[in-house]
Amino acid sequence: MDTRTSTDRGCNSRFSPGRENHGSCCPARASALCAPRSGTLCATRPGARRPSALCATRPAARRPACIPPSQDLRTGPAAQPRLPAPGIGILLLVLLLTFLERTGWGAQKKAVRPPPPAASARPAPTAPTLATAADPADSPPDDPTPGVSAEGLEDRVREMLAAGRLEEAGAEIDRGLAGLPDPGPLRARLAALLAATAQPLLAAAPAADWPASAAAPLEGAWRKARDLDPDQVSYWLSYLDCLARQPGTEAALTFEGQDLLDRHGAALRRQPPAGQIPLLQRLGEIFDQRGFPLHRLEILQILARHPATASEANRLLPMARETVKLRSAELLERIEAAMVMNELDQAKNLLERLRAAQPDLPQLARLATRLDTVRKVQSLLTEASIALQRRDTAQVKRLCDQTLELDPNNPNARAYLAQIAAPAASATAPTTRVADPRAARQADLLARLARAGQDEDLAESRRLLKELIAQGFAREEHFRQLSAIDKELAQGRLFAPERFEDARRLMAAGKWAELHRFLNRNPALGDSLERIMAVWDMRLAAAFFTAAKDDEALLADADRIATKNPKSFWSPFVRMRIALRRNEMAEAEKQLGLARAISPDHKLLTWWGRLLWVWRHGWKIVPLVLLAFFYVAAKGMFWFLHLWENGYWTRTAWIGRVLPRLALASLERRFGTVKEDWARQRMFELLTQYAFACGEKEKGIRYAELLLEMKAQHPLAMQLLGRHYLSAPLKPPQTGFLLTYLKLFPDDKDALAKVGRFLLASNQLTGDHLDLARRYMNAFPQDQDMVVAVGQMLDGTDVLSVTGETLEIMEKAWRVSNRDALWWSLWRALVVKGSHDRALTLLAEALQAGRPIDPVQLPDVLESQLDPVVMTLQRDITGLDKAAAAAALARLANLKFLTARQADLLLPYLDGSVNDDDPGVRYAAQKARDHVQKAAEKTAEFVSRLRAVPPSATAPSAPT
Repeated sequence: MDTRTSTDRGCNSRFSPGRENHGSCCPARASALCAPRSGTLCATRPGARRPSALCATRPAARRPACIPPSQDLRTGPAAQPRLPAPGIGILLLVLLLTFLERTGWGAQKKAVRPPPPAASARPAPTAPTLATAADPADSPPDDPTPGVSAEGLEDRVREMLAAGRLEEAGAEIDRGLAGLPDPGPLRARLAALLAATAQPLLAAAPAADWPASAAAPLEGAWRKARDLDPDQVSYWLSYLDCLARQPGTEAALTFEGQDLLDRHGAALRRQPPAGQIPLLQRLGEIFDQRGFPLHRLEILQILARHPATASEANRLLPMARETVKLRSAELLERIEAAMVMNELDQAKNLLERLRAAQPDLPQLARLATRLDTVRKVQSLLTEASIALQRRDTAQVKRLCDQTLELDPNNPNARAYLAQIAAPAASATAPTTRVADPRAARQADLLARLARAGQDEDLAESRRLLKELIAQGFAREEHFRQLSAIDKELAQGRLFAPERFEDARRLMAAGKWAELHRFLNRNPALGDSLERIMAVWDMRLAAAFFTAAKDDEALLADADRIATKNPKSFWSPFVRMRIALRRNEMAEAEKQLGLARAISPDHKLLTWWGRLLWVWRHGWKIVPLVLLAFFYVAAKGMFWFLHLWENGYWTRTAWIGRVLPRLALASLERRFGTVKEDWARQRMFELLTQYAFACGEKEKGIRYAELLLEMKAQHPLAMQLLGRHYLSAPLKPPQTGFLLTYLKLFPDDKDALAKVGRFLLASNQLTGDHLDLARRYMNAFPQDQDMVVAVGQMLDGTDVLSVTGETLEIMEKAWRVSNRDALWWSLWRALVVKGSHDRALTLLAEALQAGRPIDPVQLPDVLESQLDPVVMTLQRDITGLDKAAAAAALARLANLKFLTARQADLLLPYLDGSVNDDDPGVRYAAQKARDHVQKAAEKTAEFVSRLRAVPPSATAPSAPT
């Protein structure tokens, strides 16, 4: 299979059907790749001599010229000469062969070695090994479909096609052909069946905008027919017609059309297909749009042979030839790029097309000579590889010498020479015989293929797949994988200019990992020598920054790039960095000079240039730098010690997180040495913290108390001391401290719960604890004991100081405890606060509950209980203390239950204060008088409503 490095391709190896013709992409290797195999190498089971499915379809090739007819490649140096005597000689020969077979020595007969790597590739040479006939990997597996016959397969495919199951028919063809020893004659018949079924379906399909989902089965059928019988040009045209009817298939039409011209261009020129003229015109337009002048010229030449399009094609042919002429320099660069990338078949096809279009170009002769030289080098390397596997060192040396005469810097020839020189050095070393060298070789290739797949290196994967095929190790999935890689590479080359710009942007942004992966996915970005050299630089830089290769491989790549492109910046840069890594400063300075000569202002040279300048010229200024350093150090010693001393607390805090006991001992040694207040406070903070952390509770309490003496309510001391108290049973003297702790840390619900339960259990709940009780009830609403206790505490509260929140607590406490005293306190507070409606509702609830209450007596009882309050207010208002009088007037505003008798006691004194000289007193007295009058009126109304409430069955006891 061929991968194209430019947009004009000439090789038609990608569409070799199945696994046959896998060596056709390189005619120079055909003799080595396609040599027929026999014996156990191709047998499907031991003892069978028929060829296997893997080798049956491979065309026989002539023997390489370098091998004499008397010596077979599969025989090797270990083969034994035949004995001419028919009697005892035959018997001795049988005994000898039996002995050799049992000892494993006879297995060396069947060694057929793989071809060498490409002329421009640089493989890692390995020691030659001889294959054994008992190698299980060399023999194909047993027939996966035993009992399969050509007629049965053909009948099954015909039935599936008749039922319209095109995709199942294609899968059945693949399975059936894999199980047949010689499927060659059947392939054409199966292709004809597919074509006969698909042709009417294609005729009935839409001419344009055919959905890909609907076209997929028919497209697969035509592709399968084309692959089964690639010599039928009608299958190619029908397949391309199926693609052309679908939207968005221009890219596929581009490289598929190129393959059509590569394989059947001459036949189409002889006889243009009358029914596919629109398809050819569409291909010509696509080639014109995508910049393929040679292929467009060939399409026009085909159309010029057809009467319907001859006039238009003849009109466009001069312009197409002129386009080729104008772009001849670019096409010549593509040919050179193809040779550099070792795409010799592509270079040959491009050269032939360009010679046919522009025969007068002077560069064609030079390129043809160079191409012949490269092909000769490749042929010599192929023969050298075969000789190396036979251990014919003299032949290897002769062939490598001939290769070096043509290409003095060829790395493969030098590697082969070094390889045959190695046994002389290792002859005295003990050797270990490999039990199965071909299996080891196969395992190595598969492991390298897996690594290449992980790195997404398509070029390396393609090379290893071809080597697996050449060595006979390939399985069906390897052929499919190679076909998929070739298809992806062909599609990628159509967008090579755009992807080359993407690679340049990644390189400019310094995204080396992404660039390395991108280059692996797109191995053929260059369609000219300039771009190829740029891609080499990108690969070298990406491999260096991602550490994808070791230093030796990077140096080898850098040297190769330097010989090909002396203006490469990355070659000296990488060598400079490796020299710095190896502490070879002189070499690094030399490479820095080369890099600066190419790109003097490159940003990557700034830091390394300064480093090398210091290495070269630093000795001149080192004494001055040392003097300045010691001078600054001496002057800064005071500040250094000061900062060191001030940093003691930070260091100790960090040490205390891991080793609190060590930090505590260090802090205790500083008693008496710390004078500043902030330092003493910081010291006691750390002492308190680490004393509790070490379990020294007594020390922690003492240090916390000292810290609280230095700063009242210090958060750290309060927190640590509070946690210590809360960790043990509480004591009454700790109550005040814990109340302060809860004010500082209101979110500590555990502490709130423990303190609240302690106050309830010890019956110490007082008015000072009302805020704590309120927070406790909000945090733990399910605790009814606190509600009852707070209600009892509020029972004796001054009736004029009751707030709305107090009323809510009292009502909740009454509903929980159901005590009459709490009911009376709540009802009295509601009446005094003026909530008459709510008081009547509360009374109705009590009466409905069956409580013995007489509503008629309630106003009299309440009046008698409020008389002391009214008398106190009267005394303060009439007193000489104006502050007390003002406070009494303010308290009077909270009293909203006043009977007429109580109002008559207060109004005379208020009338007297209205005429006071002090305007403040006068205003307050007037306001209080108005309040008393309104309160008396509302009280009379409330009493009348209260007396209308029917009493309960049982008379109440008079509240006191």
